[in-house]
Amino acid sequence: MILLRLILDGDWGIGKVVDLDAALKRLELDGAQEVEIDAAGIERMDSAGALLLLRTERELARKGANVRSLAVPENYRPLIETL
Repeated sequence: MILLRLILDGDWGIGKVVDLDAALKRLELDGAQEVEIDAAGIERMDSAGALLLLRTERELARKGANVRSLAVPENYRPLIETL
């Protein structure tokens, strides 16, 4: 089994979403069946960034990966759960 671990950090606000989206769209599984999304290093996130993160999770699953976990800082958990 091949595991892909995404480590995400920094600013996930609306001003950065276009650049983040472009980078995430280039992401390839390269044979990985399992994915862990470690976003614990995100320092700032608004609803645009949260939606991008959730869309990435769904897109990876659509490509056939089992997304085992999505870890975000505790202060952003309510935002993720609301969306």
